[in-house]
Amino acid sequence: MKIILTGGGSGGHVIPILSIIHLLKEQYPTVEIIFIGQKGDNLTSLIKSNRDINHYYFIHAGKFRRYSNEGWKQLLDLKTAYKNLRDLFFILFGLIESLVIIKKTKPDKLFTRGGYIAVPIALAAKITGLTYLTHDSDVVPSLANQIIAPWAKYNLVSLKNGYYPYDKNKIKITGVPVSDQFKLVNSDQQAIFKSKLGLKSTDQVLFVIGGGLGSSSINKLVLSIADQLLSIFDNLYIFHVVGQKKYQFMKQQYQKTVFKKIADRQRIQFFSFLDNVYLYSGAADLIISRAGATNIAEFSLQGKACIIIPSPFLPNSHQIKNAQYLSNHHAAVVLSEEELLKNPIQLKEQVVLMLNSKDRREELARRINHLANYQSVEKIIKYILD
Repeated sequence: MKIILTGGGSGGHVIPILSIIHLLKEQYPTVEIIFIGQKGDNLTSLIKSNRDINHYYFIHAGKFRRYSNEGWKQLLDLKTAYKNLRDLFFILFGLIESLVIIKKTKPDKLFTRGGYIAVPIALAAKITGLTYLTHDSDVVPSLANQIIAPWAKYNLVSLKNGYYPYDKNKIKITGVPVSDQFKLVNSDQQAIFKSKLGLKSTDQVLFVIGGGLGSSSINKLVLSIADQLLSIFDNLYIFHVVGQKKYQFMKQQYQKTVFKKIADRQRIQFFSFLDNVYLYSGAADLIISRAGATNIAEFSLQGKACIIIPSPFLPNSHQIKNAQYLSNHHAAVVLSEEELLKNPIQLKEQVVLMLNSKDRREELARRINHLANYQSVEKIIKYILD
């Protein structure tokens, strides 16, 4: 059997697919895996180096830019209008490239994680009669999946009570696919993770991640309070994923500001990208994160206390709605980016409060773990092979 899996644009789309591919190959070694990614994606190296993938291709893909905070004003922005028009041609190029790939590889199934790369590939599948499935991780579906969902065999979704405008007979609840390295972390396992990072079990760990591509706003906020936190807690270590494109800038900023104020520079480390997030999140006493569905699913499985700062600029405000879902279940501390940028001290105060209250952290950890959806990868594979 030959199966195409596709996704791109961010770690939230690519990393879950790699988890599916790994288990597929483990259970069915003879299955031929074909990955189709997006040209220019920052994460192409992960695909090219993955031994479970038999063949990989990268095609053009276009997106329709919508910014939740701008409303109708974005229609008057010439730069946005130009990019949207240009990307219509990228979709056409991607459709032609997808048709060529399907004709060449003759696959049996197609699975798409969403993102705008899904549109040309799924349209090519529709034209050629190739069976495909969609998957939504967020509380609300992406525009790309809404476009291609009607012709899919199944519409796999993460939540029972999400907002999915699909045929109810085709909706299958699977949860978010994540690596099997993310498991519930107890105090003994946390101590092991800390030891692997060269820390004592009594050391405290703050893990910061702004999604697979990093977050400029979260980077700025953490940069402004890091030295204060380290002075308050003499056993605190901060591990910060800043993003590949933001790494050099953040390196300069840390050297100019934080590193001049602290004696032990090893107490704060920053990374462009991590392929072993589970190790740092597993060691963490507290996590600061965006509200991406994949990260939320990972930290839910581990049972981790989180401060969630959703991005206000994404289409359909899907991160805000993801965060609201957690807030409704009292499963995380949710803070407004807009308010924090006006007054970063609010973030410092919340971190201090959380690090000083083990009971509060344990309560949030218990509640977020209660929302975890186990065996998501297995469920997705079941529907792919159905």
